Amino acid sequence: MGQDVTLDHIEAHYQAPLNDYLREGYDLVLLDYHDARAPIQDNAQVLKALIQQVNQMKTGNIESVVIGESMSGLVARWALRQMENENIPHHVKLMICYDTPHQGANIPVGLTQLAWETTPTILSQVVLKFFAKGLRNYYLALSTTAARQLLLHWGGQVSGGVGSKHPEFDLFRGELAALGNGGYPENCRNIAVIHGSMDASDRALFGNYNYGSRILRGWAPLLLQNANIDVHTNALNKNTNVFRFATWGVISKILGVSRSYNSSLNDDFLPGGRTQFSIPNKLFKSTRSFDFCFVPTFSSVDYRGTVNTQSERELLNVNQLTSTDIPFAEIYGRINNTAHVGTDRVNWEDIGLAENLLTDVPACPNLPVPPQPVISTGNICHAFSEKRTTEDNTPNITVTLATPSNGQYIHNWTVLPSNQYFTTTGDQITFQAERADHYEVTCVRTYPNRRDISSTFTKTIWVFDCNDQSVDPGDETELTATDADIDITDIWEDDFLVTTATDNLEVFAHYEPVSKILYASLADATFVAPAMLVQAGMFPEFAELFAATDPREALPVTLVAFHAEQEGASVRLSWVTSAEIQCDHFEIERSADGKKWTSISNKKAQASEGNGAEYMFTDMERGNGKVYYRLKMIDKDSSYAYSRILPVHSEAIDHTGVFPNPVGDEDIIQFFDPEKVAGYAVYRLNGTEVLKSETNEIQKAVSNLPVGKYILKMKMRDGKEVSRIITKR
Repeated sequence: MGQDVTLDHIEAHYQAPLNDYLREGYDLVLLDYHDARAPIQDNAQVLKALIQQVNQMKTGNIESVVIGESMSGLVARWALRQMENENIPHHVKLMICYDTPHQGANIPVGLTQLAWETTPTILSQVVLKFFAKGLRNYYLALSTTAARQLLLHWGGQVSGGVGSKHPEFDLFRGELAALGNGGYPENCRNIAVIHGSMDASDRALFGNYNYGSRILRGWAPLLLQNANIDVHTNALNKNTNVFRFATWGVISKILGVSRSYNSSLNDDFLPGGRTQFSIPNKLFKSTRSFDFCFVPTFSSVDYRGTVNTQSERELLNVNQLTSTDIPFAEIYGRINNTAHVGTDRVNWEDIGLAENLLTDVPACPNLPVPPQPVISTGNICHAFSEKRTTEDNTPNITVTLATPSNGQYIHNWTVLPSNQYFTTTGDQITFQAERADHYEVTCVRTYPNRRDISSTFTKTIWVFDCNDQSVDPGDETELTATDADIDITDIWEDDFLVTTATDNLEVFAHYEPVSKILYASLADATFVAPAMLVQAGMFPEFAELFAATDPREALPVTLVAFHAEQEGASVRLSWVTSAEIQCDHFEIERSADGKKWTSISNKKAQASEGNGAEYMFTDMERGNGKVYYRLKMIDKDSSYAYSRILPVHSEAIDHTGVFPNPVGDEDIIQFFDPEKVAGYAVYRLNGTEVLKSETNEIQKAVSNLPVGKYILKMKMRDGKEVSRIITKR
């Protein structure tokens, strides 16, 4: 449901599984709806038109076979039955409903509720960017007519609330039944191919999950918005929580949503076609995934018996069903639950022989296997942006064959794991890479009229992040393996503020890339334990993501002091070290929000090995409002550590003073607005005058003053006199 399917995708899906049919002379006609999410009745009219067009084009009286994949099985039922009612010959001898959700498809209640409880902005910018593209398609399709007609637990704001069907679910099935013969064509043989366990013996999912188990918890940190997600599969006959969501930040101020669900049924564990897009148990460091039932067996066989209890649904043995239980002449499947419409998991040859579609005698002459296509494209580097959203951070990668084929062959391309498909007569394709990863590109070469004879070439292409200097895009052996689990390093933006700007207590999240430990601290670097995060309102499940003990090791630099002080329009930073071991330099970093950090300058380490030193830096370009500073202390081997974070609050800028203040002998002191100063005088605190000038030149005069505090009296060109305290160090 919700997949953006193309003709190339469909052909790649069926070309190899139906190879025996092609060899015996069958023609493969593919239908791609203009809008697969439109009402099923509308797409049935498209199929009707195609059937009539095929009947006009073909020669002889051989009848057709219609395969209705998933929802298209309902489309085929409607189209063929309506043609019979309208006395339009369809010339179809066999309709195959392929893992079709006749009685509805299932998505866990908590997952569908996630879409309804979050705004589209939050959903797209905070939540969905962590999921695979296929799973995002589920959510994008939820509000469509097809979804309302298909989903057993559509949920949302309609009558019934959490876990309910949409009214269009029953309305459509009533209209389908009203076509007569139970909504099935009468003038052809009807069979079903399913992906659910035929004898309901496959209960592997219970090895890691049970009713009421948590299936997803996640904490999504972003630059402008943070979100906590907690999703459970529902318990039986208990009013338990299935969904919790909390978010805070600039985009939305939703603090928390909690939804419970009470039902005697749970369709997630039923025998049936499994989801193609597994749910990771955590967004960070996923350890397992939830392969829930998408099309239950009772739905794919359109079981006419009672399915009012969990055991009736869960223990449905297809092998024991009779013709009164189902509307199909035959059902084909396996003993294991397999992925929904995974064509490679179906023995299409056996079905063809059993249904007298195949004779096992090739009808086409022998031809040599076409020359193997060779992919010449190597590893590629792309500068992935820091925003890391799917919409504006997806490079187009062009893949080319080494030898031109001059249009002699058909090339069927598959790109995994992103499931992109292309059919061309040319020698190159362009696919989209959502993230830095390895992509397996396969090219299958066939003759234009003989798809049954082919040669294949597969190559793994790495798409590297150009910003990552640790990898070499030209190295074919670099990163030969990858961890399939979602890792925090895939989505970590940088240290950021966990709390909001209005909170009294500012807590920062930090991630140690070497030890892969997430921990929290106050602005002064004081460690914050998970228990304190819970007291502040964070869900305990999400607080557990943070380290219980301080993971920070001794820094390459021992800081004795680190200060940041506003001086007029500038900020003066100073720090003192007592030991510097293999220290190379310091980077001064600034942030306007405590999340996104920018390096503004650096200082070379000055101390001899093992000794300390004093450092100063003045930020002349700080903006208005609150600003944060930290030091990045970088070792000679490129390892590094951060200092505590110092916030500086904005104050009214004194345009009649001097900066910096305090001032040392080596500092360049000047008036904020020297053009407005006509002269000045400097006095000791007891009133003794020590300096006087009728100019606005002050640097040389102050540098000769002894250490201490003084009164600076300025004579302005508009006649006013202004006094300020200055400190000489």
